[in-house]
Formats: sequence, C-alpha cells, structure tokens
Amino acid sequence: MRCQDVERLMLEKSERERSLEERRLLEAHLEVCSDCAAFKGFRESVRSALGNPPGPELDPRLVERVRGLCHSEMTPKTARRAARVPLSIWAALGLLTVITLGFFIPQIQEFFATKEFTPAMGFLSAILLQNAVMLFFAPIIMRHQRIDQNDWRECR
Repeated sequence: MRCQDVERLMLEKSERERSLEERRLLEAHLEVCSDCAAFKGFRESVRSALGNPPGPELDPRLVERVRGLCHSEMTPKTARRAARVPLSIWAALGLLTVITLGFFIPQIQEFFATKEFTPAMGFLSAILLQNAVMLFFAPIIMRHQRIDQNDWRECR
C-alpha cells in the first residue's frame, strides 16, 4: 500500500467506516513506515487538542432556501422543444428534390438502356452526391444556428 493511500484512508475515517481489509492494510503499513506513523500521531494530537467543536448554527430559513435551490438544480429541466428547421434548409431540400426527380427517372432509364455514362448521368450523380452532403450537414447547420440564436450553454 502506498503512503498516499494510507493518508487517504486516515482522512476518510470520519466520513465512513473502514473495511476489515483496509484496517489490516493500514496497520501493516503503519508498522513499516515511520512517516505515515508520524502523520497518524500528529493527526491524533491535533484532534485531541481541538476536541469535538460544535457545528455552526444555521438559520433554518437559510437551510431550506439552499435545499430548495439544490433541488431545483438537481431536477431535470423541462424538455427542450425540438429545434426548428431553418427556412433555408427547407428551401435547399425542396430545390434538390425537384431537380433530382426531374432528372432521376429519365436518366436512370437511359443509363440502363444504353449502359453509357453521359454528361447528364454525371450531373445526376453530382446532384445525388450534393443531396447526400446536404443531409449530412443539415444537423450541423441546425445546431450552429441554435447556438447563435440561444445561449451556448443550452446546447449540450
């Protein structure tokens, strides 16, 4: 057991009861380590010199107020409303959908009939790629807009 662990156990004594294993390890370490034994002796002498001082008297209203504030911080906040999708994203999505539908069906039919990659098929591929990129980045854009409009701490 390290000296740091022994010191931690000695300092935690007032907070919780040590297990049998912890007490055994602590006593074994104190027999071989003079520094930790001296620390234990010093700590006990300080405790005996101080005695058992009474705790501070607190105003019951203050206690209740602090307890209420703690409870309000610990209770989950009301559910956040869903993020509103910006109009620019709806417009871009609508435009991309119209363009894709306008070119998609005829170009796919032509491609399967001729098995030839035409410039129109390349344009369709670019549109499909653009749609995929837009769908990928839409949540990022929405989150960025929420951070700009709201307090940044609310977007976690």
